[in-house]
Formats: sequence, structure tokens, C-alpha cells
Amino acid sequence: LNKLLKRLELSKTISAGIFYSAAVTQKGQVSFSGVSFSGKSDIENWEHVLSVSVMGNIVIGLKEDGTLLALGHNGDRQTNIDAWENIVSIDTGWRHTVGLDSEGYIHITGFGDTRQEEAINSKREDDNIIIAVAAGGGKPGIYGEAGHTVALRQDHTVVAVGDNSSGQCNVEEWEDIIAISAGANHTVGLRQDGTVVTTQDKNSDSYKEISSWNDIVAISAGYHFTLGLQSDGTIVGAGYDKDGQRDTDDWSEIAIYKEWDIFDDQTE
Repeated sequence: LNKLLKRLELSKTISAGIFYSAAVTQKGQVSFSGVSFSGKSDIENWEHVLSVSVMGNIVIGLKEDGTLLALGHNGDRQTNIDAWENIVSIDTGWRHTVGLDSEGYIHITGFGDTRQEEAINSKREDDNIIIAVAAGGGKPGIYGEAGHTVALRQDHTVVAVGDNSSGQCNVEEWEDIIAISAGANHTVGLRQDGTVVTTQDKNSDSYKEISSWNDIVAISAGYHFTLGLQSDGTIVGAGYDKDGQRDTDDWSEIAIYKEWDIFDDQTE
């Protein structure tokens, strides 16, 4: 696969944040729902976007050429991504942002970046490379409380490092995963059969709702809520919706990338 196809396959076309959600349209632009924020009009003028990630007052967008666009809060250096190149997968948490380049190396900027970058890159294996990354939320404190970072490996298994106070890193037993997303204090995985797994409490309403989903082609975990994109372009959601962040009924022509299999061939 060439680098553009890899970016298409790993694109996060929907993203659940805290007070709002975002989606990439088929025209390569960004749509929003929920609370408005400073800079929204600028982001809606972005073009050639393949992937979007939002959290708090941060928006990160991956362009077709492997470079990134960023806008929003930068108190922990979360948006210091201008020098990153050849990126194929992105995600931003509350206090850190992650990116995966075409060589399979993970880049992290923000709170606890060095320690998390070393920890997650140690999960690389020559015969089982990392093919996608996700950044979770976090809270002030030491490394273990600096959010969490999740990585999807080529054999459909998942690894995670960082804050595990809510069990958000309990992903080692997951199998047949083709996409991942990390929220403020939970992680979700998309299985090959279109169903979704979550680290949330099995007795919670969100767990029960998410476990009933099917025909899902993209997922995103946010602040106490989760979004799923079905193959017909409709959005399903579970969890928190106080600020209308799940009001996605007016979204249309959401980009769906599902034509290639990243697990079959990792050649350039």
C-alpha cells in the first residue's frame, strides 16, 4: 500500500470530544455538533482533510499529504505537531496528542510525552508492527495519571500504557480488532465483524448499548460518550449528551474508508 492508502485506511472520520463532536465529509472538510468554540469557522474552511480528532478545545486534522493541521488550547504543547511528517494515524487526548508515521513509529507531544512515547514504542515488534494509535484523556499528576495511549498491532491485538485508574488500559485480551479509540477514561475497539468492545463497566448503560451495535465501520470515544459510524453513513451514540455533542442528525456525506485491508500488506 502506498502512504495515501494507508492514511485512508487509518482515518478517524468521526471524533467524540468533550462538549462537541466532529466528522470528516466526503469533500475533505470538517463538520461539528455540540457547543461552539473559538476557531470553529477557521476549521470549517480546512480542505483535503482525511482524519480528524477533537478533545476539549483542541482540533487536530490529518491532510492527504501526511502533514497536520491544529487549532486550540496548547497549554501542554498538545498542538506542537508542525514538524511531524508522513503521518498515517492521529489522535488527541485531553493533554497529549499522538501520531503514527508510515514507518510504524509513534510520536507524542504534550503532558508526559517522553515517558509515554518510550513506553508505547517499546510495544513495537518487528513481526507485529503498530498500525494505529489513540490518545485518551487525563488529569494532572504523574505519568500514570497523564492520560493513556493505545496502539493497535497488525495481528489485531491492542496494547495500552498510561493511566489505568478506570480500567481504560485493560485491552490485552481483545482480539480481531481493526480500529481503536481512547476516551477520557475508557477505550473502545472495533472488531472485524462490525461489533464494538469497550473497557467500561459491564453493568453500565453505555456498555450495554455499545455491545448491541453492529455494522459499525468507525468508532470514537470521548468524554463519557462514544460514537459509532454505520456502513450506511448513520451515526449511533451512547453515553453523555448534555451539550448536544451527540446531535449528529444533520451530518451528511460522512467519509467512509473501508476498501483496503491494512492487515494484509504493509509494503509501501
